[in-house]
Amino acid sequence: MISNIFCEIRPFIKVHEIRCDDGSIFVVEIPQGENPPYQAKDGKYYRRVNVINLPMLHYEIQDLFGKRKKPLLRLLMSVEKVEKINSNITFTLRLYIVNKGKSIAKYTRLSASFHNAEIISTEGNFKRLDKLRGYPSIQFDEFFGVFYPVGSRSTYIGTIRLKMRDQEKPVTIEYDIICENMDFHQGKIIFSAKDLEGFGTISKKGSPMLISDTEDAF
Repeated sequence: MISNIFCEIRPFIKVHEIRCDDGSIFVVEIPQGENPPYQAKDGKYYRRVNVINLPMLHYEIQDLFGKRKKPLLRLLMSVEKVEKINSNITFTLRLYIVNKGKSIAKYTRLSASFHNAEIISTEGNFKRLDKLRGYPSIQFDEFFGVFYPVGSRSTYIGTIRLKMRDQEKPVTIEYDIICENMDFHQGKIIFSAKDLEGFGTISKKGSPMLISDTEDAF
């Protein structure tokens, strides 16, 4: 019985009647749930083997918990307002978070460090971690809002203005991001002085291009 299962969402059960000469046969169709496993009122988890219900073993329950839908957060950014004055290149990064998973992301924390770049200013809910990490770094926390699973649609979180230190070396951005029910993720974004000039040209022509680490490039 459905009433014997602890579940916030009740499945829509279909009953099909097959008429025979001697009467009718009823086929009950129960769709697979999206958040297994489901606990019975006696506190146990059961699996069906032919016509018998058997209590599940610990490793079987662990496997089903691993099949739950999870959030999948990644960092995106656009490069704008690239300016080259004498030997200095300054640029602006607009930071976004995208949830590519299939469930809401709660209690999110993002940390990012910038190599071969100096932070000039920030706009947004960023904490500076420079002294802690030994190089320009920021941290973003979202403990009250959520990031919805909306495919490639991104959520703006803030802006950072930077200056490139050495034009012969690339700017490297290393970040890590975590939220409830998501595995810890580390990413890296790298671009050169030539790339910066290209990004600046794109942003002047119209909407700036969003960039991400190569593992999750769009």
